[in-house]
Amino acid sequence: MPHVVPITEEFAVARALSAEDFDAIAAQGFRAVLNFLPDDETKTQVSSDEARRLCDKVGMAYAHVPAQKHSLFTDGVIFAARQAMTSLPAPVLAYCASGQRAAIVWASVNSQSMPVDTVLGTLAKAGFEFGYIRDDLEQQADRPRWQKALGALQVSQDIQPCT
Repeated sequence: MPHVVPITEEFAVARALSAEDFDAIAAQGFRAVLNFLPDDETKTQVSSDEARRLCDKVGMAYAHVPAQKHSLFTDGVIFAARQAMTSLPAPVLAYCASGQRAAIVWASVNSQSMPVDTVLGTLAKAGFEFGYIRDDLEQQADRPRWQKALGALQVSQDIQPCT
């Protein structure tokens, strides 16, 4: 069973999930899984297609927003993550290799609607000390084009509830 780190009541992060973990996280009450791992990042990871099948099997929704470590603050990742976070039923378990990438993307998305100090404080309470990304989060918070671009950018992502 993966070590789950709650960020909020509706969003938690974990390291990469194994096929055996999906039953356990559904039993913990998670209603959705958000996968930030690009397929084939590691040889042992569950593929996106397999993760979708495993979510379907246990009745959880699933979304895949592949986010490479160097692309966490790009428009495509942020827009797709925002779409997934607002579309998936809560609580959501997001995962990546270690859980940190998922927490950073959560911070990027939420810095657009919360003060950066609140975002960093929420992460600190969860055990993540991400002060080193403050400038990146401030840039996310200070870009008025986000609201306009959300409607204009067509991001094709794999976001469909499993039934």
